[in-house]
Parts: sequence; C-alpha cells; structure tokens
Amino acid sequence: MKKLKKYLGFVMAALMAFALTPTAAFAAGEQNLKIEGAVANHEYKVYQVLTGDLSALDKGEGTIANAKAGSSLKEGQNAEEVAKLIAEHINKGSEQELAGIVAERIDAEKPVATLTASNDSVAVPDGYYIIVDSYTGGAVTDGTDAISRYVVAVAGPTTVKPKVDAPSLDKKIVDKDDNAALDQAGKVDTAAIGDTIEYELTGNVPDMTGYKYYFYVVNDIMSKGLTFNGEVAITVGDKGLVKDADFTVNSSKGEDGVTAIEIRILDLKNLGVEAGASISVKYSATVNADAEIGNTANTNTAQLVYSNNPNTTETYGPESPVPSEVTGKTPESITRTYVTEIQLHKVNEAGDSLQGAEFTLTGEDLVKVVLTAKEQYVADENGTWYELNDGTYTETAPTDETASQYASTTQKFSFETKRVVEAEGEGANAHVVGTVDSEGYVKFTGLRPGTYTLKETKTPTGYNTMADKTIVIGATVSESGDIVWSASEDDNVLESNDGKFSFNVVNYKGLELPSTGGIGTTLFYVGGAVLIIGCVAFLITRRRAGSAK
Repeated sequence: MKKLKKYLGFVMAALMAFALTPTAAFAAGEQNLKIEGAVANHEYKVYQVLTGDLSALDKGEGTIANAKAGSSLKEGQNAEEVAKLIAEHINKGSEQELAGIVAERIDAEKPVATLTASNDSVAVPDGYYIIVDSYTGGAVTDGTDAISRYVVAVAGPTTVKPKVDAPSLDKKIVDKDDNAALDQAGKVDTAAIGDTIEYELTGNVPDMTGYKYYFYVVNDIMSKGLTFNGEVAITVGDKGLVKDADFTVNSSKGEDGVTAIEIRILDLKNLGVEAGASISVKYSATVNADAEIGNTANTNTAQLVYSNNPNTTETYGPESPVPSEVTGKTPESITRTYVTEIQLHKVNEAGDSLQGAEFTLTGEDLVKVVLTAKEQYVADENGTWYELNDGTYTETAPTDETASQYASTTQKFSFETKRVVEAEGEGANAHVVGTVDSEGYVKFTGLRPGTYTLKETKTPTGYNTMADKTIVIGATVSESGDIVWSASEDDNVLESNDGKFSFNVVNYKGLELPSTGGIGTTLFYVGGAVLIIGCVAFLITRRRAGSAK
C-alpha cells in the first residue's frame, strides 16, 4: 500500500475545532489519547478509522504507511480509499467537510471507547480517529454549549482540547434620535405612541465544521404595544443578504396582540463567510395605542435557535421545521420601551369637579396621543348627541322652544371613552386637544420625555381661564435597569403612580357684577315704591288737614 503525504500541521492540530499536541517520540504501538477539559454532560465516542505507521508529524507534514481499515469502519470500506479521501480533503482545504465524510463510513455502533469528563483518556494504536461529541444534558437553552465532531491523528501520546463554539445573540436599541437608549447596554428607551424604534441583533458566524446544513433562526416576540414594520436588513461579514433568496421573514399576530416573528438565514453554511464573521440583523417597530404605560415595559424579546449536532443522520434543509433534538437556543435578549401619561382633574377653588373645560397640550415631542375621559364626545354627522351651551351633552334633539339652549342645533357628536389623536402642526407647534368628562377628568396618554405647554382653550361658564402651564417630563435608568420617571408642573413636582402622573387644574370664579334684570333694577323698584307710598301718605295727610278747617 503506497504512502500518502498530507498536510498535518494545521489539519491534525485544529481540524474540526480540536487542538492536537504530540508530546513524545512517535513509536508504534498503543498511545494515550486524552481529552483535556472534557465538558460535563458530554460524551466523546472514539471511532477508529485507520491504523498504520504514522511519522514526521513534527515537521508539519506526515506519512502513513501500511494503512489498514480501523475497527470502526463499516463493512466493505476500503482503507486505501478512505486514506485518499482524507488526504484529498486536507490538501483541497475542505477540511470542514472531512468529518462528515469520515462519519458516513464508520459504524456508529462500533466505538473503541467512550470518554467523559470523569473518564477522559484511553490507550489506542497509531492511526486516524473520529471523535463524535454528543450532549447528554437535554435541550440546550442557555446558549452555553455546542456539539461537534473531530478527526485527529494519533502518532504518540496525544492530548486534544475540545472547543465549545456556541453562537451568541445580543439585541439592542440603536435609534439615535428621540428614542435613543437610556442605558449603555442599549436595552431601555422611552417613546411616544406613534414613534418608530430601531433595533439591531448582533452575533458571529459559528464554527460550522462537520455540518451539512446549519440552522440560524431568530425568533422575536413583540408585546402588543409594538407593531412590527416588516422590513429586515441582514449583513454577514461584508455581504448584504437578499430577502427571500438568502433569508425569510414570517410574522403572525395572536389574539392577545402579541406578534411572533421568525427571521431565518436559509443557508448560513454555504454563504462563503468565515467563522467569526459578524452577523447584523436590523428591523424596527412602531409604538401603538395598546402600549403599556408608566413603569410597565413594552418588551421586544429575541432568541437564536442554532444547529447543535452535526452527527445526526437526518437530512435537514432551509425550509425544514426547526428540530429541537439537533438545535440549541441562546438566552433571551430583551429590550424595553416605556411610555407615560398625564391626567388632569378640573376643579374649582373648593376642590369640586368642573365640567366643560377644554385643554390644548403643545410640544415638539407629541406624536400621537390617546385621549381618555369617562365621557368624551367626538364630532360625527351620524352621532346622536348635541352640545349644550354649558358644555354638557344631551341626546334630546333641540326644538324651536329649546334651540337657544344648544351650542349648535345641527352639529352632532358620538360618544367615546378612548380615542387616538394624531398631533396637529409640526415641531414646537404640534398639539392635541382634550375635553374633560362629567367628573372633570381628561388623560393624555402616550407621552415621552420632553417639555409641554398646557393651555385652557375652553373655560367652564362663570370661571376665569387658567394661565398657561409648563410641564416637564424626564426619565433615567436606575443601576438595576429600571425606568425612573419624573415630572413637574410649573416647577411643582408631580406625584407618580407607577410612572403615571396626575394633578389638579383649578379655576376661580369671575367677579360677580349686577346685570340687567338683576339686583340693580330691584333697587330701583324698591326705591320707586317707597317714593310712591310717601307721596300718597303726604296727599292723604293734607286732605285730612283741609277737612278739619
């Protein structure tokens, strides 16, 4: 059997993610094969591929003489052909495929040894071996483990060190404008309803040695307050991937409003990128009217599912369902977006609720606002309500006799408790208008930090109009990663209830003056009556005096 000359300096030292360290003179006979740092919950089955006389490994090249079929080869496998395959793949630089080719030619039921963390070495003859790694701890869900298989040459006492190459995934908020992250880790931000949040997922191409196909699937869960915008951009190394050709995006929204998204790179194994190359996945979401408010976060949770077992005999492909038995999962990476609100209570100086007030909230940080009131009326030609002069509403249609009591006899309104209003105007002139309900309340929901001006644009009858107020909202992140809201109204600190703010707006009665038909005419009536009575008494007295003469 002729000798085969092979490159062994790199291949047998690091092939299939193993490090090889020959430590003694290479004599024929049994040698010690040791796995240094064998990982807990793993088994390393050692299969003998070829035996023979190996030499000259210390020069970076080597030969095998008298090659014979190893005890683990399947029946009918020719030792010389297997040796040629090994040499050809090494010389072509296709060593990543070598382990798979060798694995196809061995009998899985014929390992010469099974090594573990507690039993990590075995004596074997000189030759070539494939070591098949398997995980015995159940499904991998924390991203800390990976499974592979390795080809090694043994020509003396040999120590190999497994390299666990599990991929990782990190999700960050990368918005640079009003919704920039508040923390250095990029996990927390604030937003207004209607804002768009930009996200980026980052990772690296793992060592895919021995895999025919490699699953790389991002599963993302957006809470009901976030709407997925659909567009995804992926870059691997310096290669931009093409949607539907290189990756797919599927999303579905459940009855609970939560959106599930699957982003799958279809053939990471054959993209032509090297292990360690960066992976970037970018997309965005819009904060909607169902957003959680205050200290409750609107979460966006991502998790990577990745191939974790090249030793499977099943054939998987780009469109295959993700099989849990041959995949692992990274820990979840979560971002949190927060939104706040302010609630006004319209009262008089005695603290009693007032109806009929309308407020305009102005500020460049307004986008969309949810206006909430116990009773809220919206102009609607199909509505059934009419507005009265005092700012209240009735479903009783006006008549000729009652028309003077109505603000309008033609304008109709419909009744709502909650509605989404897009801010009118731009920049510092952006504004929304809200009307208090029958108990004097109105709530502006969907605010982010910023400076706002509150103006009373309709005042209850008989009361003075409130002076404009300045409201400042701020937010920071605590050391524990929790949101910390703050707010003030004309420098008065507002109390927070779970990150939501409320305060009273007081109206004072106007100065009461006499008016026509009021107390002023009454005085004239009383004075006139007194004069008339006096005159009558005077005439009667004079008549009596004349009669007495």
